[in-house]
Amino acid sequence: MEMGTIEREIHIDASPDIVFEVISRPEHLREWWPDDITMEPVPGFVGELVFGDRSDPDAKVVPMTVLEIDPPRRFSFR
Repeated sequence: MEMGTIEREIHIDASPDIVFEVISRPEHLREWWPDDITMEPVPGFVGELVFGDRSDPDAKVVPMTVLEIDPPRRFSFR
């Protein structure tokens, strides 16, 4: 399977510190994207995104690796 990159630029009426907090903390991410997440904002950390109930065989569990952290400007993972 070929892997690619999706990039999108949006403008948010909030400070970079607030935006970074929301995209780099599991408790905030759970509010708007995955149903569960195991992640620490530390380069090299290997975690996972869970879509659906983890106990359901149809749940989608996606591994993720934190690539780069540059608070409050950049948080990237794959």
